[in-house]
Amino acid sequence: MENFRSPYLSKSVHEFWRRWHISLSSWFRDYVYIPLGGNRRGHIRKQLNTLLTFLLSGLWHGADVTFVFWGGIHGFGQIAENTFLRKRSRRFSWLSRLAVLLFVTFAWIFFRANTLQEASYIIRMMFWGISNPVRYLWDGLTGIGIRPGMRTITYLKIGVPLLALFIVDWISRDRDLFSEVSKCPKAVRLGIYYLMGFVLIFYCFQNIGENQFVYFQF
Repeated sequence: MENFRSPYLSKSVHEFWRRWHISLSSWFRDYVYIPLGGNRRGHIRKQLNTLLTFLLSGLWHGADVTFVFWGGIHGFGQIAENTFLRKRSRRFSWLSRLAVLLFVTFAWIFFRANTLQEASYIIRMMFWGISNPVRYLWDGLTGIGIRPGMRTITYLKIGVPLLALFIVDWISRDRDLFSEVSKCPKAVRLGIYYLMGFVLIFYCFQNIGENQFVYFQF
């Protein structure tokens, strides 16, 4: 099944979980949230069921307080939306997308940290030196490997894939891109498939073993 559908372009936390790890979130909906009563027993019970479902979702990833905390953040995020943000203006959908992206990214800190103390340290260091915005931004770019004097090809190797991923995500946010490709002439389809294969080989196997996909541990 389609498992991810442009989740980082979601306009709400609820929408994010309809687009992120769809097989897992569907399982928790069908076998935890609905059996608990779902939204059939009033507003307060609905919010409690939502929170319990996300706490269990966190526990599924690992028997550690950081995962439970991560699940709780998403649970309370949905409760806040259900309670205070029932009506959303379409005029500021880009602002909603940005807010959800920041919220989800912040929650990932607890998912990746080994302890709550480590997560607290990461959050404090995120804002270290922010009083000097130019230096703060430059140090951040240096920290992810973007340094002065880099060759143009290096900037292209970083920038082109990011731009391509954003374009693909944006196009496929409300449509099935794979179905669209399947309707193309055979020559076009083969060109797309070979290009994707080349990209996978070129980028994904350069540092194999150094950066393991996070879900391999679950």
